[in-house]
Amino acid sequence: MREIIAALPLLLLIGCASVYRQHGVTSSDPSKIAVIEDEPCKDKQCLIIQEIDGKWRGVGWIKRYELVPGTRTLKFIFVAGRVHGQTGILVRFEAKAGRNYVIRHNANYGAMKWNPEVVDVATDEVVSTQVGTAFAY
Repeated sequence: MREIIAALPLLLLIGCASVYRQHGVTSSDPSKIAVIEDEPCKDKQCLIIQEIDGKWRGVGWIKRYELVPGTRTLKFIFVAGRVHGQTGILVRFEAKAGRNYVIRHNANYGAMKWNPEVVDVATDEVVSTQVGTAFAY
């Protein structure tokens, strides 16, 4: 048991600032994939992509997501200090090859509401639509 506890921080660090490659991505050639660049935490407020297309994205703070072009559904969870959202927000967008995206948090801390959006870097256009909610784990 001690070995597992000792190895846990190492496993968490492996994922730090790493790249997530969706199953099916065979190249990092920017013209063939869609990329989300994300800074998940700012001022102790974290908006985390928990799932992509219904699949857990793994452990660690991921800053770059390389996705297969096509319709993608992201599940976001929000963490602020010791408060962890119990409901994830699902957004859907069309990931286009050769395009870069960022996440806009749109958090209203006073009202305890948030509306994550996927934004195309080249056009500064919101390309996602909220499609539902799901249990956050």
